[in-house]
Amino acid sequence: MTSLRIRPLWKWRLVGAWGVLVLVLAACGGAGTTGAPSGSSSGATTPFTPSTSTSSPSAGQETTMTGQVIEGVRPSCVILQVPDRRYALTGDPARGLAVGTRVRVRGTVRPDLVSPCGSTTFVVTSVTHL
Repeated sequence: MTSLRIRPLWKWRLVGAWGVLVLVLAACGGAGTTGAPSGSSSGATTPFTPSTSTSSPSAGQETTMTGQVIEGVRPSCVILQVPDRRYALTGDPARGLAVGTRVRVRGTVRPDLVSPCGSTTFVVTSVTHL
């Protein structure tokens, strides 16, 4: 009588799990390389130079920053680009700001708040469109 050798399923599951992990990591490696930001035009434009009223605002102190809203990693992310960094804007006044908009925001830097947008959180109390 011949006996059939049954291979343990855990080995195949382990190989499959590694394969899925490799595919997921490879797909994540290309994220964010979309080229030109959405809504950009090919016409001549004036170069944008963002500015901030303080070189590096302290956590918890209210400050004013001027910059441009840029595309975030998620559609719900509102990101402000200033000369030396990016801030994830949150708070009612920041809702609905369009990509490409120049704004002056007043609020508080909150590095203790974790943002899914991948930037330091800035809680906005007021927005002025420039």
